[in-house]
Amino acid sequence: MKKLTVTKKLLYTAIVLAVVVASLEGATRLVLREPEPLPSYEVIPAHIGRDDETTYDKPDGVLRIVIVGDSNTFGYGVTIRKHFTWLLEGYFDRVQVINLGVAGYGIDQELMRLRAEGFRYEPDVVLAYVPHYADDRHLHTHRFGRNKARFVLEDGKLVLDNVPVPRDAPGDERSGMETGDASTGKRGALIRSAHQFCLDHSRLYRVVTNKLDHAKLHRKLQNMRDKAGSARQASHNDAPPGPVAGDTPASPPTGPSQDPRVHTLGHAIIHAMHEECVDRDVQFALVTKIDRLHEYAVGHDIRSLNVSAQMGNAYYRIDDVLGHINESGNGALALAICTYLIDQRLIPQSHVRSADVVREEFAHDR
Repeated sequence: MKKLTVTKKLLYTAIVLAVVVASLEGATRLVLREPEPLPSYEVIPAHIGRDDETTYDKPDGVLRIVIVGDSNTFGYGVTIRKHFTWLLEGYFDRVQVINLGVAGYGIDQELMRLRAEGFRYEPDVVLAYVPHYADDRHLHTHRFGRNKARFVLEDGKLVLDNVPVPRDAPGDERSGMETGDASTGKRGALIRSAHQFCLDHSRLYRVVTNKLDHAKLHRKLQNMRDKAGSARQASHNDAPPGPVAGDTPASPPTGPSQDPRVHTLGHAIIHAMHEECVDRDVQFALVTKIDRLHEYAVGHDIRSLNVSAQMGNAYYRIDDVLGHINESGNGALALAICTYLIDQRLIPQSHVRSADVVREEFAHDR
């Protein structure tokens, strides 16, 4: 029997692999749905939000409050039933509070999410919870190892920049262009080109990379939770928590930024949220701990609640690393927002629960 040459072996192997891949691709197209992509401007996929089962259609007689924000709004570190968005809803009757917070978001992405998702819920009131500017992430097109869109100011108007958002190359936390190594940049460009080609032409590749992306993000989140737990344990032992290495915290604490663009752009974004709500006959209010942002809002007839005093209790902090608040802090924040909404007549008295009703339900639950 005549032996096959190395060239023919390689050719036959390539043919077999091509047939196998084509068969898998065909089966994938027949059996599996197109995966929901992991948007490269998000740190956490939208469907991992805390109101993923709420329908867009608003029930009759129901008043809706949509809240946009970062991990403080999402509820990092507390269960949903101890979070301020859930507790806020409990003060009212026939009111739905829809939590659209996403960990790692900047104020720019909060406006994008309001446009893409928030208004679809037919809100009566929109709240933007902006406790800080974090690491000035609304100035950047790359954060947490992922590309993102941002806004820039042109002639005083907000314009989207870095769109369409470049896809992130698999296995790279940063593109080669962001390193000082030119050869790494060339390799990165080849990897991104191959990655993009496969994304454009193969559902099988899209399904696999989608699963890997989600698994990677969940591992990062778990790693952050584990480190936060270690920091909490250290604080309970009267030892100051050390810095978190590796992954960037979802909402790192920061002092006032020295870059004037941070405030100029932040003011413009809040102004845009307010104007877009007015255009839709939706009430808008800012909730913040940034004094300068609060002063801007009040000076431009935008409702604003400064919760710096209410959130100033040091015992509310989960730890000094992540800057998030515990269950008690969430309760205080919910009460502060509830009081403000009632004082500003954003919630009609017909939707405010009386003390008698609360006592009756409490007795029934027991």
